[in-house]
Amino acid sequence: MEHMIKIFTVEDDMAFARIIKLMLEKEKNYDITCFGSGEEFFNHIHLNPDIVTIDFNLQGMNGIEILKGLPAIITILPPLSYPVRKA
Repeated sequence: MEHMIKIFTVEDDMAFARIIKLMLEKEKNYDITCFGSGEEFFNHIHLNPDIVTIDFNLQGMNGIEILKGLPAIITILPPLSYPVRKA
């Protein structure tokens, strides 16, 4: 069995989170979990994701605050951010 790559996405726009999830799920070995807030994400960080994507413009705890709060073991992951500007 192929190793599943665990991807956590932190995105407060649930429609956009669904799009990200659908796009990433096209790869058969990706296991994607979406979180609507930094707080929700941190409640699950113990599950040790392989990749984390973070919306920097989150309500409440923003992307920079999330990056600063990541445990030392996660800091070896390169951050992937995608600031989205709404028209």
